[in-house]
Amino acid sequence: MTDNKDLPKGWVRRDLCDLLTIIRGVSFPKDAKSSIAKPKHVACLRTANVQQTVEWDDLWFVHEKYVRRNEQFVQIGDILISTANSLYLVGKVSQVTTMPYKTTLGAFISLLRAPKELCQSFFYYVLSSTEIQSSIRECASTTTNISNVSTRKLAKIQLPLPPLPEQHRIVSKIEELFSDLDAGVSALEVVRQEIKRYRQAVLKHAFEGKLTAKWREENKDKLEPASKLLERIAKEREKQAKGKKQKKLPPLDSTNLPKLPEGWEWSRVVEIGALGEQTVLTGPFGSTLGKSDFISAGVPLLTIGCLTEQGVKLDKAFYISTNKAEELKRYKLSEGDLLFSRSASVGRVGYATQELEGSLINYHLMRLRLDAKTISPQMFIYYVRGAKTVNDYLRYVNHGATRDGINTANLLSMPVAIPSFKEQKQIVSEIEQRFSIADQAEKIVEQTLKQSQRLRQSILKRAFEGKLVPQDPNDEPAEKMLERIKRKAGK
Repeated sequence: MTDNKDLPKGWVRRDLCDLLTIIRGVSFPKDAKSSIAKPKHVACLRTANVQQTVEWDDLWFVHEKYVRRNEQFVQIGDILISTANSLYLVGKVSQVTTMPYKTTLGAFISLLRAPKELCQSFFYYVLSSTEIQSSIRECASTTTNISNVSTRKLAKIQLPLPPLPEQHRIVSKIEELFSDLDAGVSALEVVRQEIKRYRQAVLKHAFEGKLTAKWREENKDKLEPASKLLERIAKEREKQAKGKKQKKLPPLDSTNLPKLPEGWEWSRVVEIGALGEQTVLTGPFGSTLGKSDFISAGVPLLTIGCLTEQGVKLDKAFYISTNKAEELKRYKLSEGDLLFSRSASVGRVGYATQELEGSLINYHLMRLRLDAKTISPQMFIYYVRGAKTVNDYLRYVNHGATRDGINTANLLSMPVAIPSFKEQKQIVSEIEQRFSIADQAEKIVEQTLKQSQRLRQSILKRAFEGKLVPQDPNDEPAEKMLERIKRKAGK
């Protein structure tokens, strides 16, 4: 039984199916979709398109023969709802305000359509509210990877409904307030991009020698030139070889490399690798691991998804048994190892912390071990992330390749700018000092964006408690309005 006691006068609460028509998406074979528009094909929206506003940039197209009923063609004003997604995203809604193509929707989303006598945008905002979003997630059936909301359960979600004039007043006020919030959010997004550009500028200046120019001049009599550092390491490498025949590398051609500050030298990854160890190791290829090897807990197997811009994370790792890990022990990480992506986000780099000791890498990653007496691992990470030389080199070695990726030889040959070891530490200090300021600014931006989202939900909460706009006693009560609509429809 529906309880309307807590609602303002003239409002009612009804099951979603009593107010909106639920239209399920179309089904089609996997090979039927196309990324380009073709004759007699229509755009097919999916969960990725259901954002704050409908995203039209990444579309599938399917033949219109898969649209069995005319109602499955999307109309302006329709509300799209994600009915199969992660638990956090299931129930997410978006309203169609533009439609560049004749459009239908896929099987993992549904369409909610209000009768013309009601305000469609009102329902979009109701469904966007925290209360209703929580109700949708609570009735979802959740497995390990995905949550589903059935049409039957969605139909029973209860929605508040005010008189029609008040629906329009509420929508008008929400849009007025949201417009102000959106302007603030846009300004914050600009600031966020400026912070990102600032970080890149810091890294660029660092490896042009500009960040430490004054420090270098003040300490020039105390610094060992990088040439002597590299010479000493080369002698140690020869001594360790103990007469074993070593492949002599040709001199590095620095003709097309930028001019370095005084005391810096160009080297290559192969020449600054850890003494006595394999500098670069690529993760295992082929059928070394199958689906049956992956378990819910065990030894982490790091994938390309674990290597983020912020560092190495375990949330995208797979897990294998200790016995299987022992078979693959040559691919284990030690604290201090560097991880380098060889495909997808080519050139992304991260540091293996103590937490990652004993983890393994898969075939999308390369383990890089550098000589800690020659180059600071943190400086190398900053160098890869920000030096134009690295970006140019990676783009060059990928040119003309059949797929995006680099190999061991490419990484070993990558040029590296080497300052004196003392200056390396100073460079890291200068970068981190500036990044600390950027972090603080970014934290403020993120907090303000979260406050904006909370304020947005507060506005919606007040709206659907009847507290955002005044009630008008002359408005036709919602119950009478629904009876009139039902009579008109002949129900």
